[in-house]
Formats: sequence, C-alpha cells, structure tokens
Amino acid sequence: GDADFLDTLVPFFDPEGDDRAEQASIAEHLGRALGLIRARLIPGTELAVYGNGDWNDALQPADPAMRERLCSAWTATLHFHTLTNLSAALRYLGMAGQAEALAEWAQRVRGDFQRLLIADGTLTGLAEFNGGGAVAYLLHPRDSDSGISYSLLPMIHAIIDGLFTPEQARHHLD
Repeated sequence: GDADFLDTLVPFFDPEGDDRAEQASIAEHLGRALGLIRARLIPGTELAVYGNGDWNDALQPADPAMRERLCSAWTATLHFHTLTNLSAALRYLGMAGQAEALAEWAQRVRGDFQRLLIADGTLTGLAEFNGGGAVAYLLHPRDSDSGISYSLLPMIHAIIDGLFTPEQARHHLD
C-alpha cells in the first residue's frame, strides 16, 4: 500500500550503462511506456502495432512496412492484461482517477479485440489492417498463405485474461 515507491528514481536503458542513463521515477517510466503504446496503435483502433515482433521473432514480415499494419493477438492480450493489472494496482494505492482511465482503456482494447481479432468465431494469430476497414487474418482458418490455421498462445492468454466470453473460451478449447 506504499505509493511512495512510484517516486523511486531508476535508470532508463542506456547502452553505455546505468551510470550514463537518464534517471526518472517509476511513475515517469510508466507514463512514458503508456505514451509509447498510445503512439503505436493501429489507426482507428486501440490495438498495438506489431512493430518488431512479439514472442515469435521468427515471424518477422518480409515487408518491413507490414510492421505498422500488423497486430498480434497475443500482444493484444498482454496489452489488456497490463492495463487491467496496473489499473488494479493504482486503485489499491488510492489513485482512483488514474486507475479508472486505465480500466476504460482496457475495455476499449477488449472491444477492439472482440470486434477485429475474432473472425468466424476464431481468434486470429495476426491481423493485417490494410486500410479502408479491410483486415486479413493470418494464423487463422482463413489464412491460405501460411498454411497455419491457429495460434495457440493468444488463445490461452485470452482465456486466462478473460477476453473471451465463456462460449468463446469453450469454442477455443474444442
């Protein structure tokens, strides 16, 4: 219950080492991380762009421009998890306003997860946003290019983090 830890100064990463690194409070680190996430969303959504990848660095797109059009469903589950847990922690520390803002953001992520990353009842592994509302589903039964129909990791995390309805969870366990 001690919110003072948020004022603790810690270094940012610096390739020259911590002695050369900029120091900032943990609260400032959190603010910058959340700001970076906000700056790197698929346009018109609350879903983070793929960027330089997720857990599977072998899935780097051949076309580097795709990094800004792709969204990893697994990263979306982590995004939601981070926002909900940080919201709960801030609420516990008595920071209700900040907690509520993060909880609302998490619900917008959940909404876009449901609306844009589940097609034909099945969670995609990657979604490519091609403008004009067109979405191509990769690592999904609609994916005819890779030959991969399912991505298990985002399904597991969507179940664990409560991003699926009970019916959706049952479907993904079948």
